[in-house]
Amino acid sequence: LKNKSLMKKKIIVPTDFSENALLAAKYACQLAIDKGYHVQLVHCYNSDTSIFDEKLNNNEEITPLLKGDFIMTEWQDSLQLEYPEISLEGECTKGLVSEIIPKVAIAPNYSLLIMGSNGLEENDSPLFGSTTSQVASSSRIPVIAVPYYTNITPLKKAAILTNFKDDELDSLKDYVDLLGMPHELDIIHVYQNSDDINEVTIKIKNWATKIQEITPNITVNTILKPINYSSESQDTIAEVVN
Repeated sequence: LKNKSLMKKKIIVPTDFSENALLAAKYACQLAIDKGYHVQLVHCYNSDTSIFDEKLNNNEEITPLLKGDFIMTEWQDSLQLEYPEISLEGECTKGLVSEIIPKVAIAPNYSLLIMGSNGLEENDSPLFGSTTSQVASSSRIPVIAVPYYTNITPLKKAAILTNFKDDELDSLKDYVDLLGMPHELDIIHVYQNSDDINEVTIKIKNWATKIQEITPNITVNTILKPINYSSESQDTIAEVVN
C-alpha cells in the first residue's frame, strides 16, 4: 500500500499556517479527492515558527522540534480528519519559500503547485500576492493561486486569457490533464483601444474554433474587453481580467 501511495501524482502546497493558506490546503485536498492526488504540505520556517515553544512542553524540557513542526502536525491531523479519503503528508524546512519551493516543486515528483493568494486586498500583484507571484514566476510545474474568498466547489466553468499564442493551447491541454474538463470555457482577450476591433473579433472567433477542437464536448464562449486608461481600476490587463 505504501508503494502504491508513492506512485500517486502529487500536489505540493506551501503553507505559512495562515487562514489563506488553510483555504489553499483545503482546495488541494478536495482536488485530491476528485482526481486521486497525494497532498504534500511544506512549511519554510519563519520568525514565528522557528523558535522553540516552551509552552508545548509540560515538563519544561528542551524539545528537539521547532514551533512550526507542532503546528504542521496539528494541520495534518485536522485536514486528515476532514478529508479521510486522501493521502497527506507534511514537512518543515529551512529557507525562503520563494527559493525553496521552485527548487523542490519539479516533475515528475510533483504535478501541481497550489498556493494561497492575498489578491487585490494587499495591493501586491493584482491577482496573486507578492510571495505567490514570485513562486509562480519561477515554478517549473503548473501553479494554482487560490484567493482567500474562494468557495471550494466542484469545477464547472473556467476561463483562459489569450493573446492568440500557440503555447496557450499547451497550457489548456495541461489544465485539462490535471484538473479535468470544465463544463464551460470562456476565452478572454484584453485589447488596446488602438486595435482594430473587427480584426480582433475575427481572431478570437478563429481561436475559439481551435480551442473547441481540444475541448469538443464543452461550451466555448468568447469575451473581448478593452483596457481603459481613463480608469485607475481598469488600466491594466490584470485589472480588466479581475
